[in-house]
Amino acid sequence: MRLNWMQYKDRYSDSPFLIPTTRGTQLEIGNYERALREAGERVGVRLYPHQLRSNFAKYYILNNGDWFSLCRNLGHSSVEVTKSAYLDFTDEEIGRNYIGYRIDADHPHWS
Repeated sequence: MRLNWMQYKDRYSDSPFLIPTTRGTQLEIGNYERALREAGERVGVRLYPHQLRSNFAKYYILNNGDWFSLCRNLGHSSVEVTKSAYLDFTDEEIGRNYIGYRIDADHPHWS
């Protein structure tokens, strides 16, 4: 079961910040980057904040998210800017997405 952090955040913190420090203050960017890098090192992967942003954007689109909402969430000036930054899908990713939406000729709706 996956929990939505935003739904339960107020139970654990009165801070207005999405990811506050343990004291409820704003997390400094350098500290966040270091913590993320160290967490990645502990499990043997390289992690960077922009990598998480890129992966979020890619999988948002691959899971039927719309470009306009993604543009707004990422703070881009236009949908074209968002598309130019995140239209780097591999053939495998596009193929998996296509297979998930192929028309099933045996489906009663198409008969």
